[in-house]
Amino acid sequence: MKKQKIFAALLAVCIAMASLVACNDSTKDEKTKKDKSEETEVTETTSAESDVVDESTETTETEPTETEPEIDLTLYQEGSFYDLVNHPEKSKRYDKMRELVQMINDEYPDVTMYYGVTLDSDLINVYFCDIAWGTEFLDCGYSPWKFYYWSSESDYLGLFDDEEEWYFPPVSYTYEDIMKYPVLPSDYMSLGNIGPMTWEDNVPDGEYHASVKAISLDGTKMLVLLGEPIVLTADEYYALKPGDVIEVSDQRFDFDLTVSSKFSFDEPDNLFDTCGYRFKEREDGSFVLVTCNNLIPGTAGCTNMRLAIIDVAPDCEIDDTYFSDETYATPFGYVDGPNTLTKSYYFYCHTGAIENKNIYNDWIPMGGSIYPMTVENNSIVKMVFSVE
Repeated sequence: MKKQKIFAALLAVCIAMASLVACNDSTKDEKTKKDKSEETEVTETTSAESDVVDESTETTETEPTETEPEIDLTLYQEGSFYDLVNHPEKSKRYDKMRELVQMINDEYPDVTMYYGVTLDSDLINVYFCDIAWGTEFLDCGYSPWKFYYWSSESDYLGLFDDEEEWYFPPVSYTYEDIMKYPVLPSDYMSLGNIGPMTWEDNVPDGEYHASVKAISLDGTKMLVLLGEPIVLTADEYYALKPGDVIEVSDQRFDFDLTVSSKFSFDEPDNLFDTCGYRFKEREDGSFVLVTCNNLIPGTAGCTNMRLAIIDVAPDCEIDDTYFSDETYATPFGYVDGPNTLTKSYYFYCHTGAIENKNIYNDWIPMGGSIYPMTVENNSIVKMVFSVE
């Protein structure tokens, strides 16, 4: 009996120990599974983070930034753009012109007068008449214009009104328009019988031919006489034959464009009998009406002629190779000029001899023909200076 109790006690101890071992093994397995699970999560997290790091550290190819080309300062002329200043004493004739026009306008308050200006040495002539320069004047048979003349040296003012003497006045203006001129008008009668000159406040986008009258002292505006060129397509040009008439809608265009009986495409200068014009082929294959010699500006063959003060785009594209010559070592203007116009050789060669320039009223009178001139948003964006 005693042995049975001992055996039962031993059996109970063994069962308890086995149960404890099994419990420990179960706890160990759960812990192992938990550790493996956590390890897997850590591994996955680390892998994800690694992917993020890889994406953030991935090298990307960037386009090289464009840099402004270095300016060769040795190409520019000596002197500073900011040396250009007004010369008040040189505005005497301009001031007198306005004074005389105002005096005449006050003298004839109820009459629409037309005015013109010519310059002769130290003299200034202000013409006036109630008939504008045009066909009416030619039909009169005599000269109806009178003019005041004034000497800047002697300060003498005289009135010439001899109607029997024939003379040709300049292009005429109304009172309102001539008073818009920022400098003394410089006119000539090679533009045809166009009547009174008018101003345009906003120039539509397009291509024009122009004659430069003046440039503002800061180089940002130009006073130009501009017109619309007469252009034919290649088909229209090569279809021309003797007797054809090129129609122009502008009634003030005073030239007969009837194709001559002598015309042939081998001798394009013989296109017209009554005017010295011809057609010149352009890069796009079209043909534009120009003059036959290199002394008359291209504006003479244009329609809808008018005056305008127009902005010059800061980066305006300028071709002034006509003004450059191999004898000029430096074809550029003022390196400190505020825009491409003031940095151009054209601008410099018209302002280089500052002491001889009539700079006044914040404007610089100067000449030159632009052929063509491209306008966008009432600004000049492209200019090609030419003699045609």
